[in-house]
Amino acid sequence: MKKRYILVLITIILLLTGCNDNVDMKKGGTELKNAYEALNTEKDIYGIAYNKVTIPEDNPFIIVDIKTVLDMCKKKKSFILYIDTPTNQWGRTYIERIIEMGNENNLDIYYLDITNDRDEIKYRNKTTAIINNGTIEYQYLLDYLKDTLSHYMLYDDVSDDVLPAGEGRIYDGNLYYIHNGNAIFYTYPKDSFQFEYTDEIDENIIKGQKKAIQSFIDEMRKKR
Repeated sequence: MKKRYILVLITIILLLTGCNDNVDMKKGGTELKNAYEALNTEKDIYGIAYNKVTIPEDNPFIIVDIKTVLDMCKKKKSFILYIDTPTNQWGRTYIERIIEMGNENNLDIYYLDITNDRDEIKYRNKTTAIINNGTIEYQYLLDYLKDTLSHYMLYDDVSDDVLPAGEGRIYDGNLYYIHNGNAIFYTYPKDSFQFEYTDEIDENIIKGQKKAIQSFIDEMRKKR
């Protein structure tokens, strides 16, 4: 009887503390700060200097891996997901605005880097070729985000033909709102007058970025 009582007590404690929910989650803090700011003095693969960013340790990001995101989707949770990587030049032009507005609105934003999960397909001489299979988890994530994804278009460098890959594409630098396990809308929060990632980020562009992020937040609140 005493043993049974102890087991019941342990079960109640586990349920109350939710001990398994945050196993693969951690605050962005210094990890994201160091990862992004380390590139401030470097150049990208095209020889162009990385956009300089300042990432505060007090940021709204919670770093997760793709398996954790899939688990949250399977459990039909609602959350904000930001998919990016420090080397994404476009994301570096507005990540500071995401942080600022995320903090102002007391939001938790789950940060996912899928660089090592994403598949890559090429179209050459009228033949599709898989360059990188990607992970099975990436294929599952495609399904959860499918209603918000642009078509993955393949361009043939030889014939100039264009062919749909038959799947959506998860691009870096997008904010998704996952509602009850599925993405229902997203934003790519660059300003409409940003034509290149090398453009100067002036006050007008910052205002446009903030407007896009605020519209995303407003729409999210309507769904909650």
